[in-house]
Amino acid sequence: MIGEGRPAWDAADFLRLGPGTIVGQLSHVTNRSGVDHLRHQLGSETRVHLLQPDDPHAMHIDATLCPLREGLALYNPERIDPVHLVGSPLEGWELLPAPTPEPRHSPPLYMTSPWVNMNLLVIDHEHVVVEAGDEKLQAVLVSLGLTPLPLPFRHVQALGGSFHCATLDLRRIRHAPVPAG
Repeated sequence: MIGEGRPAWDAADFLRLGPGTIVGQLSHVTNRSGVDHLRHQLGSETRVHLLQPDDPHAMHIDATLCPLREGLALYNPERIDPVHLVGSPLEGWELLPAPTPEPRHSPPLYMTSPWVNMNLLVIDHEHVVVEAGDEKLQAVLVSLGLTPLPLPFRHVQALGGSFHCATLDLRRIRHAPVPAG
């Protein structure tokens, strides 16, 4: 557990909702001093809003909330009551409860919540990288008009994270194609 003596923040405690808007949480690896430091570094063009999920063991927001595209997000129904998001940047978004994770026995989750199934990498407004074995979640994504891109990642999840943790998609830069020759 960290105190407030020095700034501490973990990028996996934050999600980019759009230009100039980031939501995050306090956790075992992010303190208020760290959030203040982050706000200072990002400047006035970026608003950092803290959510308050019901998670006494919080460490990384990506098993609590997953923005899928502008105006649409999955949330962990054990940690967030959408009523508490009134006044947040998520007000007015369509918020869908993530499907309850399937029980799994191999490999065991040593440092990870079963809700790691929500830890996705959203490529664009149509494509989402998802763990290959999470078929229930893939069906939900398809029902929302998204294309799941299944990749095997269960052994990485056992050690404490998944796609969002491994990529931290806070900022994307589009590059023009490189001319041939």
